[in-house]
Amino acid sequence: MFLKEIQEANGSCNNLKNPLWGSSETLYIRLSEAAYNDGNYGVRKQSNGSLLPIPRKVQFQFGQWITHNITILTPDSSGLEKYPYQCQLPIELPTDDPVFGRHGRKCMEFRRAMTAANNFNCSITPQIPVIVRTRIGQGKFNQSFNGGRLITDVINKNEYCPLRKKSGSLLCDGRDNVGVCFEAGDPRINQHFGITSYSIVFTRFHNVVADMLHQLNLRWSDEVLYQEARKFVSALYQIIIYRDYLPILLVPHNTIVSFYNYVDKDYEIVDSVKLNEWMSIPVPLVEGSNLDEIISNFMFHNIIPGDQDLLSVEIQGGRDCGLPEIYSFEDLSYVKKLKELYTTVYDIDLLVGALLEPPVNGGTVGPTAQCILADVFYRIRYGDGFFFDVRGQPGSCSLAQLKTLRNMDLGHVICATTDLDEVPSNIFDPLSYSQMVTCQNHLLSLDLSVWRESP
Repeated sequence: MFLKEIQEANGSCNNLKNPLWGSSETLYIRLSEAAYNDGNYGVRKQSNGSLLPIPRKVQFQFGQWITHNITILTPDSSGLEKYPYQCQLPIELPTDDPVFGRHGRKCMEFRRAMTAANNFNCSITPQIPVIVRTRIGQGKFNQSFNGGRLITDVINKNEYCPLRKKSGSLLCDGRDNVGVCFEAGDPRINQHFGITSYSIVFTRFHNVVADMLHQLNLRWSDEVLYQEARKFVSALYQIIIYRDYLPILLVPHNTIVSFYNYVDKDYEIVDSVKLNEWMSIPVPLVEGSNLDEIISNFMFHNIIPGDQDLLSVEIQGGRDCGLPEIYSFEDLSYVKKLKELYTTVYDIDLLVGALLEPPVNGGTVGPTAQCILADVFYRIRYGDGFFFDVRGQPGSCSLAQLKTLRNMDLGHVICATTDLDEVPSNIFDPLSYSQMVTCQNHLLSLDLSVWRESP
């Protein structure tokens, strides 16, 4: 039996023996039993019956994991006539909160995730969240139906993801008076500069690849060009994650910076902005050379500690999904602080405990996070018949094509889509350990001639 040549955008039929594995609107699996207060859906409490600590009080300078690329928990829309989004499971803010306290804010909204029982009439207890995003690099969105390209909008003579609000509205993901609001396959594209910048860069790169393939194969239709460019970018993205990112960092997005620095071509910081002040406001990225300077910030690891609230949302998300607890205070850092916040070790949120475990030798995360991440990325890799290096299927890359892809990295993507002059040879290593490579050399090696179809 063979897979289809073109992968489905909803993730179905990636595995012939189990065609629904990992597809949209199917259930996640659990690696351990759910931890709900009522055994079904009620957010758990501490062992003595008291509420868990306010997520904002459990802030240690950490950030998101690589979730935006492979998953999204869509908000539960059931019962909205009784409970609007803002009241589903709000995150309480302490009165002395260093960011929100001076503004008099008492809570942040949090939207509970869709579940099998609440949204799909599936009689299952306890509740299980539903998959919406599918495989790494697969999503299909913003197709222009012209030359295989993705839709873009030109702003200040540069291509960006298309603008979401074309009717003059200045609303962007709950923020008002925002002049620029992008649209992409991930509805969280405007959340912060990091997600926005990489979305723009990979959108541009898809179009670069589509244009190059068109020059090589003038007879290819728009759909063929789109699918081949999509497959190329997905393959390179998978290589970057599995070959370059995971072995070094082990946990992608180990830190979401609280400040973003604008780094010029002389590697000098020319300006800095606070993450929390620009959430869902991507306007600065279209001004001058700001996008290039933010990309430089990522490559050169210019991180300034600060205050942010993304971790609060992740902690609350863990409680929403019934993630279990940790088992020993002594296995963790910040023991004194944890004992102040939690009644017993069994009350500690999984995300908090996992991030505070001492890292394994040679790694950046502890054994719990290492185990979970290894399991997740193993399933993604070996459960997917469309993974870039699977052989013997319609549409599989040739050996020559695989060689070309494996000779590329994130530096090629950045050089092809920005005006930067050089990039580190290994973007995921600290700058002091990585030699610089000129973008001119990277672009010379961006050769797709092995995709030329025989006459």
